[in-house]
Amino acid sequence: TLTLINYKLRNKNNAVFEFTKRILPEAFTGIDFSSVDNNGKSFNGCFGANGLDSNSDFLVLENPSGQVIDRVTWEGTTKLYYNRDSVLTSYTNPAPSGVTTSIGRTGFEGNDTDIDSSDFSQLSARNYGARNNNYGGATSNTLNYPSSDMYIPKNFKVELKLGEDSSSGNNDTLWFIRIGGSTDTHSPHIYYLSELGISLNSTSVQVSTITGITKQDIDGNTLVDGAVYRLIFNTDNSTASATQIVLDNLTYDATMHYVVASDCVPLFKTFGSGKKEAVLKVSIRNNSPINSNNIRMKRVKIKIDDGNGNPLTTSQAQGLFESVFVVYNSTDVNNVSRYEVFIDTVVIGNVDNSNFNLVSGYQEIIISTHISVSPQNTGEFFVVVDISTDAYSSTPNSVKFEIECDVDVEIEEEMSKVKQDILSVDNVITSSATIIDVRPDITGWPRKIGEGKKIYKKPAWDFGLKGDLLAVVSEDGKLYLKNSDGTDRWSSPFTPQTLSPIKCRPEWILNTSYIIFGNENGDVYCVEDQNGTPVQKWTRSFPEAVRAVTSSGDDVYISCNDGNIYRVTLDAGTDVWSANLGTPIKTGIYLNEGWKGVYALWAGGESGRVFRVNLNDGTVDSYMDTGGEVLQTPFVSAGYYSPILDKNIVFIGSSDGKLYARDGANLTTIPSGWTVSPGATDGYVDVGSPITSNIYYNNGYVFFGTEDGRVYRVEASSGIIEGSWPYQADSKILTVADWKGYLYFTTENGYLYAITDGNTPSFKSGYPVNIGIPLGEGFVLDVISGKIYIPGLNGRIYGIKY
Repeated sequence: TLTLINYKLRNKNNAVFEFTKRILPEAFTGIDFSSVDNNGKSFNGCFGANGLDSNSDFLVLENPSGQVIDRVTWEGTTKLYYNRDSVLTSYTNPAPSGVTTSIGRTGFEGNDTDIDSSDFSQLSARNYGARNNNYGGATSNTLNYPSSDMYIPKNFKVELKLGEDSSSGNNDTLWFIRIGGSTDTHSPHIYYLSELGISLNSTSVQVSTITGITKQDIDGNTLVDGAVYRLIFNTDNSTASATQIVLDNLTYDATMHYVVASDCVPLFKTFGSGKKEAVLKVSIRNNSPINSNNIRMKRVKIKIDDGNGNPLTTSQAQGLFESVFVVYNSTDVNNVSRYEVFIDTVVIGNVDNSNFNLVSGYQEIIISTHISVSPQNTGEFFVVVDISTDAYSSTPNSVKFEIECDVDVEIEEEMSKVKQDILSVDNVITSSATIIDVRPDITGWPRKIGEGKKIYKKPAWDFGLKGDLLAVVSEDGKLYLKNSDGTDRWSSPFTPQTLSPIKCRPEWILNTSYIIFGNENGDVYCVEDQNGTPVQKWTRSFPEAVRAVTSSGDDVYISCNDGNIYRVTLDAGTDVWSANLGTPIKTGIYLNEGWKGVYALWAGGESGRVFRVNLNDGTVDSYMDTGGEVLQTPFVSAGYYSPILDKNIVFIGSSDGKLYARDGANLTTIPSGWTVSPGATDGYVDVGSPITSNIYYNNGYVFFGTEDGRVYRVEASSGIIEGSWPYQADSKILTVADWKGYLYFTTENGYLYAITDGNTPSFKSGYPVNIGIPLGEGFVLDVISGKIYIPGLNGRIYGIKY
């Protein structure tokens, strides 16, 4: 083997191309159009704009001292050399000129008589790196991968099948020749098959995996990220070579990808027995350029310990979990980066309890259903444990999970199925979580409603007066009536003539069998349950979507997106009056029909303005402005027999992060106690985050929740926030309700909480409950039979024994 250091080539252009190349015995190296010399000069810069002249030219090989080692000349119509008289003269015995393929030494390999016409002839093909004699005489090879016009990843495979035993040959090579893309100053690259692990005497299918950015060619150089190559596959034996296989437009993509994990253990650090709980989120980012190849997860392993750093054994894990699995995060339009048990249902890898095999606490999960992650996109996955129903009683019953993504997650390029490298990131250790015995579901619940369309609002309950019934409306535009065991009261739902999504809470008219609801089309329906059959009593149409329906006595109040509140009769839906508030009303209203001589309603609008409306004629008596949208119905502390509670104060929550208090009579007077610190100042308490829940008033306190996941208990008379409040929950607060010493509330992440409502809030036993899906607004607190009914955006109603 020779290494030609600083050797030179020149042609008639008389510009030296200096190179350093390694050449094996009876083999080839190469300089071509893609090459750059040791001094940074291009091939065409040295040999001419069009390279070597096929008509007449020569090529001289010189050693580092400039001495000629060898030369070949081909001459056509143009003479190249001068005689002693400085007269251009014909070259004696030149090699063939004007050839369309290439010229090469013939007779035998390395034949050199110093007579060009004898040593060189036109070859049958432009056979880069292949023997000159008997080209195509050996049995053809097969190259299964790669193929032309494709990206090859950082770690790529070459899958081939030799046509015959090639162990007696000297030129069994792969050539990578740059034809575009990123600059590669060391092209062409020559790799010997034997150095890639290919057995030259085997005719079976063989695979070699190459990391192009680190695998050195015979000259010690590597492929370049972003360069586009031509691949030439050569083999020969002692007498002949196989026809070359040539692939064009292979773009080398040396990208490394991100795999990042995050802790999914909830803030309150408990898991529920009998629940499916996400413990880790794994995000796979395909960093490759657009139009390159997809990647996918191949396997993942997690370490599980007892919360104190002691790895779980197989039997301990079997006592806690029914299975450990990986799911793909759904692309549902309402889905976010959290695990939702009824939405994220694509399980891509699963290990059942009986197949657990923990080694030093590590459990591996093989991916069986592959999810593609396309270039410049991210795929999100959850590692989930299906917790046994009696896991809370196991020892240990606390767990912690750990993952080191660049070690514990394996990804592969989709087409070739070759493992790809992951950029190094810190390992993730979750919080320790204790498994508890959570509140059980009610028999017959959860229950899918109709086809499972979104349920935006809580059901209407009959207060146990008509058989303990629940009226449910859905995005499908229909009204369903359910018995307390989840079975259907009606054989078919009530279906309006014109279907439109319903985002308005249904209203059950107390002491009747009437249910009223409105839809996005602006239609309002009054439906009566007549012994298990829905019968329409009346319908009305309004200009825009109906946002709320509120009943009182003989009338119904309809809040619409057109900025009006319409008062109609309960018996026929005929007009009484309408109040134009000039801003869309997104919520319901608060009514006072005669208590202490007050006949008024209060409502908040999208503009942030709150109105007091006279019930007699619908005129606006007064209004006030907040600094943001009013997202929920104002609450008025009126109608209580206790003088301590009956203060006629209007409490208003706004997206500006403030809870306002005003006199219910005029909305301009600030109640005494709400003017100076340490509680409220200037009539409001600023909690720093939009108020997203309803306002609940009980025992002299106002309860509400915010977008940043905090629940507040504010003293109604002063705005003072006492004790350990606010309470920090896991996510945005949706709905709150206080009952018998406990504050119940739901969150955006799908949890139902129950905490004590005193100065120092603490969990009620069995809470929080992970519902596991995005929730709709509100819940029914059935205080008669001890049940809570919660709407889900997955089209189900959930029933829990509180």
